[in-house]
Amino acid sequence: MKSPLELRRDREILFRASRRIGSYEDLLDLQEGLAAAITEAEQMRKARAVAHAKKIRTIADGRVWSLVHPHVIRQVARPNTQPPALSGQGSAFSRVLAIARERLEARGFPILIADLTTVIKAGDLLEVISPDEPLIIEVKSRLPSGRHLLQGRPGRQMSRASSIAQYLQTGQGPIFGENIHMFVMETPHLAQRNWDVLERVIRTAQTEGFSAIDAGEGDLLCAWIRGRDHAFIETAKEWHDAQQHVVFLGTSRRAWDDGLFPPPSIWKIPDELCLAVLEEDVNVGHLVSGRAFEAFGQGRISIVSDNDSRGVHVTLGDQIYQISNRLILDVVYGFETIPSAVEGIFKFVTLLREKYPDGPPDIPMTARIQPPGFHEVDSLAQVVAIVDQPDALADNDLVIADPITAETFSRFGVLATDRAVGGKLVFRGRHLREAIDRLTLKDP
Repeated sequence: MKSPLELRRDREILFRASRRIGSYEDLLDLQEGLAAAITEAEQMRKARAVAHAKKIRTIADGRVWSLVHPHVIRQVARPNTQPPALSGQGSAFSRVLAIARERLEARGFPILIADLTTVIKAGDLLEVISPDEPLIIEVKSRLPSGRHLLQGRPGRQMSRASSIAQYLQTGQGPIFGENIHMFVMETPHLAQRNWDVLERVIRTAQTEGFSAIDAGEGDLLCAWIRGRDHAFIETAKEWHDAQQHVVFLGTSRRAWDDGLFPPPSIWKIPDELCLAVLEEDVNVGHLVSGRAFEAFGQGRISIVSDNDSRGVHVTLGDQIYQISNRLILDVVYGFETIPSAVEGIFKFVTLLREKYPDGPPDIPMTARIQPPGFHEVDSLAQVVAIVDQPDALADNDLVIADPITAETFSRFGVLATDRAVGGKLVFRGRHLREAIDRLTLKDP
């Protein structure tokens, strides 16, 4: 069994490799190394091995954040769920690694392996064709019969992956298993972040043991070395009491719990400082006062607190909009400056008012959840026949093709594959229709 010092050295090697990736092949090589390290840790069955594996997954989460849009990350995540063990998957995980290598060599897009991360909980692989719309790929050793495809746990997995893909493509819709209908609005906002202050507070803590620096009005960054937690707790309590307002508090330990915020392995500060935080030689604490948002918002932003619930109310004209406090948490865990966050909030609310002056449409839940249909085909003629039938193929339907038919489409660039299942391939109805129309495979 490896000593703590040996495990730390392994993490440092993997971390430094993650910061100097020069190609998509390097990225996949790194993930194979991460997989080996996690598998080794699982076999040790010791507390330090659990912590070791968690930090390894943080490195994998950093690669996700470097390639995928934050909005997409939030859709493929499932907070408060643990990542699956790798060692218990046997040949199934080896198959996932093999498919990842095959797709990279065949298509040339970066591949992310879901089970190495704490954040990707949809599919087995993400093929990052674009940061906004990656392909979600399910890898199965065998394909159930058509009528059983969407049943049980595999069916729920495929339904969720399909609904996420549909939502990312169309910009609206439900996510399978969630009682909500969502709309996407893209705002022209580039966040400004306090990386320089973060670097300064960590360096000061390394030499003095504890440091607290004002990053702006109502914005306090702290850092401390091992054994100095009490200094942060005392400072945080004193600062909180002085605000006399709602205070949001976060620490670097929380930043990597579920992968929903950029982990230390991807922070834009020097490598040695990222590594110090990853190893918890230095911890970072961030306190943000709701009063600062109200001040920068010139009275048009108010932070409300009701028991355990905290929200943001924005007044624009004669309307009040209630928005998620996630925009504030991006300041706490993502180190966005408060003036930048306020600017982004008003851009978002302004676009919301322009697009939905009377509020978003009310969509009954009975009309929201439409599970995909499925079609099994073993020839090109069957594919064309399905497309020819009016209303026979919905956008989110799944078309399961045998390997020969699937290869025919892929060879001619006809269809983009959503997910691979055993020896067969599963295509989306929308892609199939558009491709056949484009290549005039359908009779006039």
